[in-house]
Amino acid sequence: MDAVVINSEPRWLGTARQELGQTEILGSQHNPRILEYLHTTGAWWTTDETPWCSAFCNWVMIQSGIEGTNSATALSWRNWQGSVTLDRPALGAIAVKTRIRSKGPIGSLASLPRVKRLKLFKEALANGPSPTNPDNAIKIINRTLNRIENVHSLPSNRMFGILDDKFVTRHSGGNVTALTKGHRIEIQSNGSFSIYNRKTGGLFLTK
Repeated sequence: MDAVVINSEPRWLGTARQELGQTEILGSQHNPRILEYLHTTGAWWTTDETPWCSAFCNWVMIQSGIEGTNSATALSWRNWQGSVTLDRPALGAIAVKTRIRSKGPIGSLASLPRVKRLKLFKEALANGPSPTNPDNAIKIINRTLNRIENVHSLPSNRMFGILDDKFVTRHSGGNVTALTKGHRIEIQSNGSFSIYNRKTGGLFLTK
């Protein structure tokens, strides 16, 4: 215990405090510190819209001389090697939030079918803020999808947004084409966009 405690608190807590203020950067630029967190998990994503809670914990542990889970999945911390389960909160403890189904046993993840998650995504985009430029549109699309997937998907069936700038094509005149695994997004220079199914060409949403 003495090896990991400094002045009555775990040393990783002090490391984490030094990172207060790190946040995503609006636009095409990405916070290099957040990308550094992600790289400790072997993640290949290069955007700061990627959920990075687990990557942050992993980076903090490495900086503190402790082996983390080396995983970008939050649930990996439930099986963190050498960890113990506590019956009460403790300073510096890592808490893994468990989501509950509306029906079914307490503690199971609330995974919805893909079609229902897409419907929630579409509704959230339609009712959300209007982007002012293509970079802002990409941020809004990614953040909206991440919010839906964080609550309603499992790691095995998660949908991802625009993960890397290599999936973004910038055209003369300021228009942008961006790709996800299942959709093509045509973004106008003023930020308005239309999302199409890449397989069928069908229109999913215009904003």
